[in-house]
Amino acid sequence: PIIKLQTGDWVAPYTNTLTPNVFLPLSNTSNKEYNFIHKEYLNDENAKVFFTELGIGIPDKNDYIRQIIIKKYTKEDEYIEDSELLSDLDFLLSYYLELTEEENKDKLINLLTDNSLLSTENSEILKPRVLYIADKMLRQFIDNDKKIILDEDFYKGIINKYKKDVFVEFIRKLGVSTIPKIEKKHFKESLYSLPKTISQQLSDLENVSEWNILDYSLSHFAESLLKRNWSKELSVYIWNKVLPNYK
Repeated sequence: PIIKLQTGDWVAPYTNTLTPNVFLPLSNTSNKEYNFIHKEYLNDENAKVFFTELGIGIPDKNDYIRQIIIKKYTKEDEYIEDSELLSDLDFLLSYYLELTEEENKDKLINLLTDNSLLSTENSEILKPRVLYIADKMLRQFIDNDKKIILDEDFYKGIINKYKKDVFVEFIRKLGVSTIPKIEKKHFKESLYSLPKTISQQLSDLENVSEWNILDYSLSHFAESLLKRNWSKELSVYIWNKVLPNYK
């Protein structure tokens, strides 16, 4: 750490080779919102030259996302008002649409996807990858589990502002799914604990004592079968809409 902040803390100028960690102050922003350099540097011409050569300037929208928005959603037990959840997602979607390079869009998605920032129908804030946008048949398949269904009514204002297909495309990029997910399951088994038919096939291999197995399953499939609530309509939905997506 070589740069003093207005908070009195000392930090490195960059979090990595491309991402600024400190900024020149904004006149209308409080000191606590960003890592602003200490005011004493602003009266030193040599310091100004130094910061210019480092490429440090005032924060832009990308900096706002990293320094302000993301930090809120990475803090444990952080309470976020509904209005703030909506304004943050509005800002993120607006910025995503402004980006013209696919590489920059991908970077934004990668930055956001592992954060709990979307609201469910039972008002939990969860990571996109565990959520669904659920139509009638998907609701039936997952037993209308509101803990994992995105609350579309909550986001109605944003949906109306940007149109539903734009909204859906964005949150699908984040990891929200519109069909049941495929889950990977890893097994590390002793050769002798495998089913006999498999262990016999492998027994001729030399120096094999363990076997790594990667299996796949359709999320909620077993639970749905156990509840015996399958209709002809649901069966057709699985065969015709869900399974073709996983060929």
